[in-house]
Amino acid sequence: MVSFKNFLTDKILKLIICTGVALVFLSFLVEGFSLADETSIFLVNQDLSLVTQRKIVNLVKGINWITFGPISEGAIVESIYPHIKGCQLLEQRFTSPSTVVWKVKSNLDGKEDLDVSYLTRGITWKINYQMKLDAEGKSICLSSFLTVENKKGESWMSAELCFGEPIEFKQKEEEEPLAEKKVENKKEVEEVDIDTGEVKVECQSNIVVKKAEEQFIYNLKTPVDLLRNDKKTFLLFYIPEIPVERVYLFDGEKYGDEVRQELSFVNPLSKSSNFCFPQGTLYIYQDTPGGERIYLGKGELNQLFPGQKTWIYLGSARGITGYRVQTFYKEIELTPVEKKAYGKDIAREYEYRLIFSNMRSFPIKIKVIEHFYGLWEILYSEPVNYERKEDKIIYYLDVPANSKRKIRYRVKII
Repeated sequence: MVSFKNFLTDKILKLIICTGVALVFLSFLVEGFSLADETSIFLVNQDLSLVTQRKIVNLVKGINWITFGPISEGAIVESIYPHIKGCQLLEQRFTSPSTVVWKVKSNLDGKEDLDVSYLTRGITWKINYQMKLDAEGKSICLSSFLTVENKKGESWMSAELCFGEPIEFKQKEEEEPLAEKKVENKKEVEEVDIDTGEVKVECQSNIVVKKAEEQFIYNLKTPVDLLRNDKKTFLLFYIPEIPVERVYLFDGEKYGDEVRQELSFVNPLSKSSNFCFPQGTLYIYQDTPGGERIYLGKGELNQLFPGQKTWIYLGSARGITGYRVQTFYKEIELTPVEKKAYGKDIAREYEYRLIFSNMRSFPIKIKVIEHFYGLWEILYSEPVNYERKEDKIIYYLDVPANSKRKIRYRVKII
């Protein structure tokens, strides 16, 4: 019969032996398992990201087995690309959903960098802006943020985070430099040569912007922790004072009889900085003279180059109406010489009348755009002052409070 004391002693000895074996086995796994020392995450598009990780591994000449993890659950297996100097990849397999093992042939002995890159799904992101218009409507504060949601990725600590955006050259239509502005007691000021005509502006920035061929790359300045199921928002930049203009726009060809209310401003950063505002959703607020804050609306800010001007639509202008009507039309046969020169038989003459009413208690200025195609000539205009561009004319019409004003013009088009 075995005494209770001997039985207990036997159990303890077996537990010690088993624990020792487990510790040896655990030690083996830890030595062969490579956790990343460095991680960077490049947000490619709304559901595709490039993860790059680096780890120092010990190699012996000949065949080596390298275990690496964790790999993101949303990883595209075919995209996993390991690289070790002096090594040839022979085999890859998963031992668990997040752990990958490589069989490699090494020509070297010692420590080498293991670089692992792969594409993964499940990390979504978006850019948004918060714009605050001051009570006088003369300047805005503009903040930009990056929101990232890690739905399927692993938990990453101290990761370098960046995103890319294609360069939309088609939107770089108009550039207007701002006048130089004095800046005092600023935390971070971009100094620009006054002779270039570019401004000095305060910009509290958490990103570095680089231009790489056909793409802008935005890198956060500080590493981030991005755990699984995290949804985090990171500041990109903040500019506390940008001059802004409220524009009342009438473009009958594009928008019918609507008088649109828009905000117009310029990206005030220097052209040499490549600091392009990325495309994103814009939330617009305003401080009232009484100290309250109101919500004006939501819009989209297209990619905005340094020095480029943009217009943000706020909706139809209340208390301001426009009306456009054709009052004259005539066809004129061209002379034989004109027919040969222009390749057409007739010219056309149009006359339009535009009537605007301002029912507000203060005067306004309406920007009126009229488009033309082909060869054209203004025969008559009231008012006589307008701005002529390649395919349009622009009137800036002053309309006093509680009054009406009209535009009348005749154009010949070949």
